[in-house]
Amino acid sequence: MLRTTPAHRVATHMFYKSGPLQGAVYKGMWLKGKMHGDGQIMWADGKVYTGQFSDGVIKGYGKMVSKIDGKVESIEGHWINGKLHGFAKARYANGDFYTGFYKDHQFNGHGVLKQKSTSSVYIGEWKNGRKHGYGVLDIKGEKYLGQWCRDTKQGPALQITLDGSYMEGTFHNNKLIGQGLIMTSDDTYYEGNFTGLNEVNGRGVMMMSTGDSITGTFDGSWATGIKVTGVYSKASPTEDTVSLFSTHLFLFPRLLMFLL
Repeated sequence: MLRTTPAHRVATHMFYKSGPLQGAVYKGMWLKGKMHGDGQIMWADGKVYTGQFSDGVIKGYGKMVSKIDGKVESIEGHWINGKLHGFAKARYANGDFYTGFYKDHQFNGHGVLKQKSTSSVYIGEWKNGRKHGYGVLDIKGEKYLGQWCRDTKQGPALQITLDGSYMEGTFHNNKLIGQGLIMTSDDTYYEGNFTGLNEVNGRGVMMMSTGDSITGTFDGSWATGIKVTGVYSKASPTEDTVSLFSTHLFLFPRLLMFLL
């Protein structure tokens, strides 16, 4: 009597033909001659996948473990046709950690990425492996909360720097452009036109911690100095103008003032 191979079976098989599975060994369930169900596949380079298969390919929930330059890389989650697709957790060989959604093996949807090389954490939206949509980036305490476009700061956002400055406005290509505001750690407040992250040019209003204010035209950089042409308004009209002016210069030694 002729014996036939059962449609469902559990067996071990080594792949000899050239291709992505050449030299790999599969142990697990089969259906009609194809890997199907729970199983494990081990490649010649030491990479191991343990999980679900369907119609001969990696599909379903599983865990992939490999070594890159002697360091372990582990990815556990949902797969379609051998690629991450859906929710997964990854510990990469370079020390990075990612928890979130994938599509076609790239970050897509909401996810959290912790990068060892930059000591940074990003929580937010992704598209095709890039920050895209709303997200929060923290790099060693410096924070950006706002919109992204293809890994670039783009759109409404706020940023808090390491020195305690708070900035809010619209970003274009990683720069604060147009109307915005900045509040420094000494409670100085400026609202006006920005041409860069710390650069101003055009009409604006500056409020000092004393309550005094300047309304006029501002031009320059917060880091190197700002030229101001405008009207100085005192919080207390009875105080001496010269003493207020000197105090202001002491607090802002790089500010060049031309008062009207």
